[in-house]
Amino acid sequence: MTAPTRAPTRVRAAGAGRGAGRFGVRLHRHGLPVALLLAAVVIAYANAAATVFQFDDHVVIVESAASHGWGAWAAGLPGLRPLLKASYVASWWAGGGTPFAFVAFNVGVHAANALLVYALVLLLAPGLRQPDARTLATVTALVFALHPAMTEAVTYLSGRSTSLMTMFYLAALACAMGERQSTRWAALPLFACAVLVKETAVAWPVAVLLAVWVKTGAWREAWRRTRAPALAAIAALAAIAAVPAYRRLAAASLATRDPLANLAAQVDAIAYLVVEPLAQLHTNIDPDVLPAATSSEGYARLAIVVALVAGAVAGLWPRRSTAGAAGPAYPVTGFACAWFLLSLAPTHSVAARFDLANDRQLYLALVGPALALAALTLRLRAGPVLVAALLVVLGSATMARNLDYRSEVALWEATAARSPGKSRVHNNLGYAYELAGRPADARQAYDRALALDPADYKARANRNRLGSVLE
Repeated sequence: MTAPTRAPTRVRAAGAGRGAGRFGVRLHRHGLPVALLLAAVVIAYANAAATVFQFDDHVVIVESAASHGWGAWAAGLPGLRPLLKASYVASWWAGGGTPFAFVAFNVGVHAANALLVYALVLLLAPGLRQPDARTLATVTALVFALHPAMTEAVTYLSGRSTSLMTMFYLAALACAMGERQSTRWAALPLFACAVLVKETAVAWPVAVLLAVWVKTGAWREAWRRTRAPALAAIAALAAIAAVPAYRRLAAASLATRDPLANLAAQVDAIAYLVVEPLAQLHTNIDPDVLPAATSSEGYARLAIVVALVAGAVAGLWPRRSTAGAAGPAYPVTGFACAWFLLSLAPTHSVAARFDLANDRQLYLALVGPALALAALTLRLRAGPVLVAALLVVLGSATMARNLDYRSEVALWEATAARSPGKSRVHNNLGYAYELAGRPADARQAYDRALALDPADYKARANRNRLGSVLE
């Protein structure tokens, strides 16, 4: 029996259902959760105001003419991620080339995403059958807002590609889940914006299918609402393929490693993301290179992938409705696992990447674990105390991580502590020391980089240049 699309009375009172407005939730009726989320983001990222340009910021922002003016930006069209670059131009113009405008923009986007996560959980609440949807949504969004893995998409200025894409992605998803046809059509331009920020957003139609299925309890309705998003994704892929820069990027990806070795490496990368930044809060802007995987290992990893997907599907399978509840109930853990794997699929499946794992790849995916953790904790008798302790730990870790971005020396010293065996890290640390007027420390860092990798031509060039200067 097909479940009704409206929430039962007890869930609607918690924030979803009839009269829910454009995004299914009237946020002005949720003043306390919204205030908590905004305050949490502001407090956690207040010390990010001291952030300076770091790492790739210099290449894509400081040294890129296309990020400094609208004329140069327009001259580069079509190109890679045009809407992302437009946001760089806007921040550069607003802040006169200083980092603060970039930080303020990134924090604002992160706050918007926290509110969108809150709205998304409320929209899913009817299918998830949670007794207190508003509390679940608030805790989920707070975990998302405060987790230190998010800093690479917020405090690291050029990391905004992931957070800005997520903002359009979640807004489009909320629209697609709406009851009005006009609201659902509004999802398509938002999806287009997400793709123009970062091409990995093309997986969005699958998220629509998943979310609408959980919300309505009806596969047929979910398929029907996914048709237009799927056609939009096909059009987006065709447009991406027509851009020469994307074709060159695809060719470089295919040449990086063979498919089976890539599969093995990607599974290992996901394991790293789960164990290190997600679970242990070990943030790192440039993790050590994971051990090279072989094609034979790919078969074993393929079995792991099949098991993970099967587990997510089995975990998502609907349970029988409880007395007085309309339609089937979908386990929170099943949805959380499916969301996590889906969000990581664009960067950790077919496409081979030189840098296998970065903290910011967890940005969108973290919605799933945050939801599962919130639901599990709130079921416990000591739930409120545990939630408060968890949020304090996460917020403190985020504030501590923000301090690493206050200077290039601070960031690369922290990275060298996490990745002592990576040549590029020590070369960047040496260059940071050199810019800070510490030539002796710079020489030691360059020597360390060359000891780790004698073929590191950048470290050798920097060491030779520094040696001639010191002489």
